[in-house]
Amino acid sequence: MRHASLQLVLILVILWPSAARAQFDALAKNAQNGANAVLAIDVEAVLKTPLATKESWGKKLEAAFVDRSIVLPPEARRVLYASTLRPDRHFESDNELAILQLSRSPALATIARANGGRIEQIKGRDVVAGLTNAYVIPVSSDVLAVYSPANRQLAGRWIGELSGHGTLSAYLQKAVGGTGPEKPIVLAVDLADLVSEADVAEKLKASKVLDGSSYKVETVAAQLQSIQGVTAEIAIGSDSKVTLRVDFAIPVGVTVPLMKKIVLSALDENGLKLDELERASFSISGNAVIATADLSTGGLRRVLSLLAPPAPEVLSEIPPVEAKTSSADALAKASQAYFKTVVSLLDDLHGDRMKQDPRGGQDAVWMDKYAQKIDRLSVLNVDQDVVEWGTKTAQTLRVMATTRRGAGLSAGSQKSALRSGAYYDSYYNTVSYTSGTAAARDANQVDVQTANIATAKRVEGWQLIDNATAEVRKKQTQRYGVDF
Repeated sequence: MRHASLQLVLILVILWPSAARAQFDALAKNAQNGANAVLAIDVEAVLKTPLATKESWGKKLEAAFVDRSIVLPPEARRVLYASTLRPDRHFESDNELAILQLSRSPALATIARANGGRIEQIKGRDVVAGLTNAYVIPVSSDVLAVYSPANRQLAGRWIGELSGHGTLSAYLQKAVGGTGPEKPIVLAVDLADLVSEADVAEKLKASKVLDGSSYKVETVAAQLQSIQGVTAEIAIGSDSKVTLRVDFAIPVGVTVPLMKKIVLSALDENGLKLDELERASFSISGNAVIATADLSTGGLRRVLSLLAPPAPEVLSEIPPVEAKTSSADALAKASQAYFKTVVSLLDDLHGDRMKQDPRGGQDAVWMDKYAQKIDRLSVLNVDQDVVEWGTKTAQTLRVMATTRRGAGLSAGSQKSALRSGAYYDSYYNTVSYTSGTAAARDANQVDVQTANIATAKRVEGWQLIDNATAEVRKKQTQRYGVDF
């Protein structure tokens, strides 16, 4: 009998990864055409980890990011996010899709009530509309999709394309299939054919990444042009760790120190700086460069914010109208939750406010993505003054990101026509842009000048955000009699 029990355990251990792979493969078949990035989360596995328990990731808290690294829908067993990212446009998304496998059948009427939406029909299918730039669309009895943007025509085309035949590239399918208990979160971006060898060579010449190296520009350019994609596998225990793989079509023929320098430089130049990777252990295995590092709370948030469709309440239990609290209490509670969530995101972004940035917006993408998070927070029952503060805060983060990127225009031919950035009126009343011409002959001097501009605008932006936040906190505390 003991032998039979041992066999059963061994069979379950062997089959479990295959079962998880099958589940994610099934979800992936609903991805939109052209998706080049995916984020797979085994919610059941994540919620069992010590870190998730400590931070209450699965608990329904009003404030989305307070005391938590990430927000997971507790009703979902697995979640797959698919997106069409545009690296050429600072990693903006043309469209985003969240596909949720639920533990019970979705109730559209309840979802609509929980999120202040309404039920409509698109392509003969009932959907929840009226949300923050998204549609909630049932796919099957236990699978629900959130499609963004809330473009009726695009959403209708995706519904019409639902066939269950799968549209993800082989690279993304392989990454999704690797999700399981030991690595319950996997993020992958397909980068095949992203750049030409000539473009890579030009960027290498303009940068200083090969200074002191014996490698020829052409050799390194050929290596980098063959990139297939990047996959981040996240393991969670009492803390979180990431294994980053940069995959190429040909064996890596560059030393580990140089590849580390190239990878970090590429992330920095594209506004995707992660401090944890500076301390990461890098290695090379065949066609891949591999980096392993511990992830802080902020680092985990940043990585997962790359793909972050709107997250409406999925199966909330809505109390009867007569059982609801007074309108004043509801306003106070919702406004306080919204305020604390935005503040927690701002705290995550602060970092080194005085950091000089002569090469470009090293954290510009994260500023944009966090602004998007703020835009997508529910404003149901939130005080209008608090909503206005949140909206203007998001706008200011975007302008700060633009200014940071503007510093990077000092490279190459752009040194003759630098954009000086943006200035802010008090309490974000206006956001204006200025332009100027740099005629300095010394490239280093131009870098210093543009770095000073970026730093000044960064400091100014944070000062305005801090002042506005303090003002709103004071007014709301006085208005509702609760601490904000």
